[in-house]
Amino acid sequence: MCDTGDEGKEGKVKVVIFGSGLMARAVAYDLIRQPDVKQVFVVDIDRTALNQLKRWLKSPKVKTVQADATDRQLIALLAECAVAVSCVPYEYNLKLTKMAIAGKTNFCDLGGNNTIVRKQLALNKKAEDAEITVIPDCGLAPGITNILVADAFNRLDQTDEVKIRVGGLPKNPKPPLYYRLVFSARGLLNEYLEPCLVLRNGRIVRVKPMTEPEEISFPKPFGRLEAFHTSGGSSTLPETFKKLEDMK
Repeated sequence: MCDTGDEGKEGKVKVVIFGSGLMARAVAYDLIRQPDVKQVFVVDIDRTALNQLKRWLKSPKVKTVQADATDRQLIALLAECAVAVSCVPYEYNLKLTKMAIAGKTNFCDLGGNNTIVRKQLALNKKAEDAEITVIPDCGLAPGITNILVADAFNRLDQTDEVKIRVGGLPKNPKPPLYYRLVFSARGLLNEYLEPCLVLRNGRIVRVKPMTEPEEISFPKPFGRLEAFHTSGGSSTLPETFKKLEDMK
């Protein structure tokens, strides 16, 4: 994420994760397998969830902390760590960003809300002064999809249009929706309720979520799927690639 000085040596890096849900489990699972990670702190207000995570991971590197994610007393813990990762609903991320700046700790989150991200980006000068890196929107979409778009754009001689399609497809889909929710329900509601940023004819416009549905057919086992606009997934791509004609 950035230069962490001596903390980059074998077994020296400490990381704090906010949240203990499925996304936090995946992040912790990966981190404890990194040779340069010494300790992974997992913060959640739910002791039962913390205990379940610790039993599942079975690693001496993991230490659980029962606390509200936005308790400012956690700044002392942040100051011990090289990186903080937010796996809690997006509404916590602005306050967590400010806490990370106060603790001089690099920070990233799973994001998903355009308004919150703009407020985080407005803290750029404070993050620079604290000599840390803050990267919001580091999930699947926004996150991996944005990286893939940027990489494809840089590889092509000319790009006029970008279409991003993301699906939560379970291994064993069940009716009626053949879908499985693997992240916060509040995050999903945000995607289905707030305006969506797209590019049309080279201009940034807002469209209503769950509009302009389209059907896309894939080979088995996926078959016919439906896509529609959702909020937050484009993140800052429309501003970054505003020379494009269309992006949705």
